[in-house]
This record gives sequence, C-alpha cells and structure tokens, in this order.
Amino acid sequence: MRYVDLIDKTIEKIRGKGYDFNIDTENKNSRFEKCYDELNKTAGIAFSEDIKDIYRKSSISRIRWADSTERVYGCFDLIPIEDILSLHNDMVEAAESAAEYAVTEREKANISKLDIVNNMYPIFDFSSGDKLCIESSTGKIVFYDYSVNELGDIDINGLVIAESYDELIEKWSSILFLEGFWWLTEYDRCVNSEGINLNNEYLKNFV
Repeated sequence: MRYVDLIDKTIEKIRGKGYDFNIDTENKNSRFEKCYDELNKTAGIAFSEDIKDIYRKSSISRIRWADSTERVYGCFDLIPIEDILSLHNDMVEAAESAAEYAVTEREKANISKLDIVNNMYPIFDFSSGDKLCIESSTGKIVFYDYSVNELGDIDINGLVIAESYDELIEKWSSILFLEGFWWLTEYDRCVNSEGINLNNEYLKNFV
C-alpha cells in the first residue's frame, strides 16, 4: 500500500476508535523538489518514492488525537521539507550552547552524547519539543531528546526508532502515530534494538 493511502487508512482507524482528533490539511511542501535536492546534496539523505509522495501528494500535514482521558494521545506532525535544514542548524546550535555552559558532572555527561546531533535531521515534531530525525550517516530514524541536558532526565538522545524512514511509516502508522512519550519508556520495552517493538503488549492496544 502506498504511504499516502496508508496515512488515510490510519485516520479512518483513529476515527473508528472514537478518539477526538483534528487534521491540518495545509500543504506546506510546494517547494519540495528544490528543497529535497538541497537536503540530498547537503546531508546525503535520500527518500524513497513512496516517502517523497507524502510530501508531494498527501494533503495531511498534521494529525492529532487523544482518548477520552486526554492522557493517551498521538501526533503526526510532518516537518515541511523546506524547514529541515534550518531546524537541524538550530539543534546543532543548541547543543553547542549547552556544551559551552555545562557545569555539573551530570550536564557534562549528557553533553558528551550531543555530538550525534550533527548527523540528525528532523522530520517529525512532538508537542514536547522532541523530534524524530533521520541520521544522515545511516538512514536510521532516531529520537531527538529536547530536554537531554535537564537534570534527572534519562538520556535517550539518538535512540533508534526505526531502521529507515519507510519502516517508520509502516510501524508507526500501525500504532496510530502514538506520541513518542508513550512508547519510549524503558520499562514498557516499547522500543528494542531494532526500533518500535510491535510485539510489545502495550502497543498491541493500538494495532
């Protein structure tokens, strides 16, 4: 199934579960070809034709849903192709600033892992400020932990979520684009060494 159709099918599944949801249909990728070429030349990142069609043809740029308690929710918030490079630069600048002002041993320990941000290019936003990114050196989808430098946080910056962009769409759509907050907790084992673990008992509630 084409990913554009898979996204539409996922919306129908969300609707069928009775969740409150809203959809943003504004097309924010009118300059896709030019911006994609720039991304490819700058970072060496390549998309499959199915992934390209999400930007070219899908009318959906954002999906948000929540259950009746509003404690479980999902979000498909596609970052426009023209914003990927500038947001990447913002992430790198934030990492460099954090490194410059690190004082405590905990801060310095977290900063030591922020070098990987140099290879992370954001493709999806979460409401928390966290992001899903393509790792330019491997093509894997990894987690960007917005609060990585805050005391008390578990450092999950760079955690592998999927082996590729295509695999991300296939796996993530099957759990209704569940917000990352709910499937990144270590105790639930929602993510294993290969990314999203669809055999996890908690995630099966959404399949």
